[in-house]
Amino acid sequence: MENFNSHNFNRWRSFYLSGKKVYTRRQNFIFLCPIWAYLLIKGLWVSFSKEGFQHDMRNETIKIRVLRAQFGKWAPLVSFGGYILLILAVILAIFLPSLQFLSLALYFGGLIFMIIMGLYVRKHVKEEKKKFF
Repeated sequence: MENFNSHNFNRWRSFYLSGKKVYTRRQNFIFLCPIWAYLLIKGLWVSFSKEGFQHDMRNETIKIRVLRAQFGKWAPLVSFGGYILLILAVILAIFLPSLQFLSLALYFGGLIFMIIMGLYVRKHVKEEKKKFF
């Protein structure tokens, strides 16, 4: 009889833990749903309206000009530098798992690099837009 009770306990415990996972997934869904909706609506607006497409192309052209003015021939490397670091971190983590610290450093370095470059370029894009508008 004791074995039967412990089996029931384990079954209810696993049921509780799986319910807890579903609840946290539901919370994540509720948090991410407005973000997905915003991105979907913005993407559809750019895709299906002429004004949205022109606005997006103008912003991208200004961004390319700013990158070329600030970094010259290194502009493509700067614009994709964060992604390059992230890819190197993943490759390093796959092929040399003993170097976890280095792969984590590259990963967070890539994230920080993308954030800093995004803020830097955004500042100069705003200045460049003021010249035109």
